[in-house]
Amino acid sequence: MRRTTLVLVLVALLLVTLALGVAVGTSSVDPTVLFGADDWTLRLRLRRVLGGALCGAGLAAAGTSFQALLRNPLADPYVVGVSGGAALGGVLALVLGIGSRWALPGFAFGGAVLSVLLLFALAQARGRTDPLTLLLIGVIFNAFAAAVVTFFKAVVSPMKAQEILFWLMGDISAESTSTVVALGVYVIAGLLVLQLLAGAHKPPVARR
Repeated sequence: MRRTTLVLVLVALLLVTLALGVAVGTSSVDPTVLFGADDWTLRLRLRRVLGGALCGAGLAAAGTSFQALLRNPLADPYVVGVSGGAALGGVLALVLGIGSRWALPGFAFGGAVLSVLLLFALAQARGRTDPLTLLLIGVIFNAFAAAVVTFFKAVVSPMKAQEILFWLMGDISAESTSTVVALGVYVIAGLLVLQLLAGAHKPPVARR
């Protein structure tokens, strides 16, 4: 009962936050017109607000998953090196000229998956994964990935280097509704997979 109440309260807060995000800005908008199909807020502000919410949901789920898997509150994709692998995969796609809204996230996801496989393979000792070793290897791999990304930015053209920089910085100014839809597909698919795998097996992590 308490868990259901907490979920309902969080959902209500999310909806209020989304409404405020659309209504409040450099020019205030009357919340009563937010559902007008022709209103410019639905085409500009709402896409940005939904994009930010989806990005936040994905990052929160990723961080929580790593903390649960490694049983360490300090673990997150940035510390264990997964974000470095994703950045490297995305930058490689941009260097190769593959920058579509579907292919670019695919390359980034592939880089993240490969980095996870590599990190767990290097951190295994006697068939078990030591959390501390995994975190240390992740920090080293992140530094390596950052160095490779810097190398790419140094050898490509100035325009391409600017494109890489803007992509790495990130933004929520979705160009079209299809961009938000694509982001939603990736995030929701990831959340469903995590939900299906949650509790399915105990991770081979050594206890300390």
